Amino acid sequence: MRKHAVLFAFLLVIQSVGIWIVFSRSPVLATLPRSIWAYFFLMAPGSAFLTTIIVLELLRVTLAKKR
Repeated sequence: MRKHAVLFAFLLVIQSVGIWIVFSRSPVLATLPRSIWAYFFLMAPGSAFLTTIIVLELLRVTLAKKR
């Protein structure tokens, strides 16, 4: 359970920073209202959660085949 939490936190930080960089560098996205920014940042935890599940399942399947 701990590795799930650590991986989730790591992916959440990476995805949040990525979203922040994309929004701050894009002149088109910078003109969007603040409410849309909040919507995209609220998507990051769900995306990090799904990515965590996918990565851990892939590792589980890969490591199980090697045994």
